[in-house]
Order: sequence, then structure tokens, then C-alpha cells
Amino acid sequence: MALAHYAQRLAETDDLLGRFELLRTQYESDLARLGMVSEAGSLLGYFRSGPCVFCGAEPHHQQAGHDAMETTALHQAVTAESTKTRTLLADLLVTIEDLRSQRAYVAEDQAVQAALAEQADAEITRIEREELTPLQDEVA
Repeated sequence: MALAHYAQRLAETDDLLGRFELLRTQYESDLARLGMVSEAGSLLGYFRSGPCVFCGAEPHHQQAGHDAMETTALHQAVTAESTKTRTLLADLLVTIEDLRSQRAYVAEDQAVQAALAEQADAEITRIEREELTPLQDEVA
């Protein structure tokens, strides 16, 4: 593998890691927002009298336990979304860790190959100096 290919692969990996970190931040922000929605829904559902905070129905149009049903529906939706987001975040964290491992391997391999290339260049220079130059002098 050419040394330029290593640099390209490292750049691609760094780009992916940057994008995945942004996605991780978004998932964490979403989870925080869902937590706030759950808290707010709980507070609004229990402490506010008057029109339903969920559907807008006036108290005389509400059935007994109406607010509890709506709060339960909101809670279920928030719980489902939180569960989904936590699962996505967990999968993403595994992917990020795997990508970091791949990056470390590519960087290590690049360093080894660069050292080998440097040794080969040094050997070529030595051969030119010690073996080819005397032969050229003899021919000249």
C-alpha cells in the first residue's frame, strides 16, 4: 500500500470520527430534551387545571382520568423515543470505538511502512555511493 493511501485512509477516518462525534452529541442532546419533556409533561398534567394541555379539551368535555391517559400516552412516547435513541447511541459508541481502533492500526502501519521506505532509500543511496560511483569512475 502506498504511503499516500495511508494518509487518505487516515483523513477519511478522521472525517468519519468527526461526523460520528457530532451525531453522538446530537443523540445526547435529544436524550436530555426527552428527559425535560417527560418532566414537563408530568408537571403540566398534574398541576394545571382548565383546558387539557395535550388536546385542548375544556374540563366539561373531558372524561374522568383524561389527563392521566394523555400523560400516560406522552410518557409512553417519550419512553419509546428515549429507548430508541439510547440504542442508537450505544451502537454509535461501538462504531466510534471500532473506527478509533482501525485508525490506530492504519497509523501504526503507516509509520512502519514509512520507516521501511526510509531504510530502502538509505540503502539505495549507499549502493549508489559505494558501488555505482566507483564503476562510473572506471568507465569514465
